[in-house]
Amino acid sequence: MVVDLVSQVSAVIVLCAVFGLLARFVKQPLLLGYILAGVVIGPQVLCLVQDVTLISLMSELGVAFLLFMVGLELDVKKLKHLGSVSIVAGLGQVIFTFLVGYVLGRWLGVSASASFLIALGLTLSSTAVVVKLLSDLKRLDTLTGRVSLGILLVQDVVALILLAVASASAPSSSAVTIGLNIVGLSVGVVLVGVFLLSRVFGWIAKSGELLFLTSVSWCLLAAGAAVYLGLSVAMGAFLAGISLANIPYNVEIISRTRALRDFFATIFFASLGLQLSFASLAANSSLILI
Repeated sequence: MVVDLVSQVSAVIVLCAVFGLLARFVKQPLLLGYILAGVVIGPQVLCLVQDVTLISLMSELGVAFLLFMVGLELDVKKLKHLGSVSIVAGLGQVIFTFLVGYVLGRWLGVSASASFLIALGLTLSSTAVVVKLLSDLKRLDTLTGRVSLGILLVQDVVALILLAVASASAPSSSAVTIGLNIVGLSVGVVLVGVFLLSRVFGWIAKSGELLFLTSVSWCLLAAGAAVYLGLSVAMGAFLAGISLANIPYNVEIISRTRALRDFFATIFFASLGLQLSFASLAANSSLILI
């Protein structure tokens, strides 16, 4: 079992390195190479990876560390001034795209429930993919990058509420619960980070190993708390990063956790390719093209 696990993870990493080099050679984003590597090693082509569930779980760690680093690198004061812009632009985009997607789905003869999910899918962007692209382009800390990140977070919140509405028997109470959970998680994580962890890091800062382990532990604890409350891993990890963004040791934390982020983020993008179904694409090709 252990040997099988090692061989599968090794196949993911080796193929990602190969396709990453090919993507670099043709001047394409590295993540495109990672996704193609996932397609090749997955059940659709070479079948080198059988346990897709395990890879998907590891990919969740990639999302967590990616958004944790984003939170660490953000200037909270700059982000605060863009809050209203992100909310107005994000909600406007969500409403417009959702309505167009739903009407288009119904016009094409898709059921109301399926049209709802299609519209939701069209409305949302992948936070991990956009953040990775902006980071590679060194544009995450620009005006465009900060506004884009704000819109992505608005989309994540709306997605949680709409999915609750789609699946819950009492939609209004579910939406309220999600809203309260978001506020509670945000306040709790930021307060613990600012008032408790800032002192803890001051005490352990001389040990780079302890600084690294404590930072990773805080990221995973916040992500776990988010999942427990029915929220996304990305939201919890991002808030954990925000809570440490203004402590004196954030630069050292970033430098020590970057390699871990890159490793698990690579697995995340490969998992996207692993989950691609050619049969589903072929069966719905006309609808997808439209």
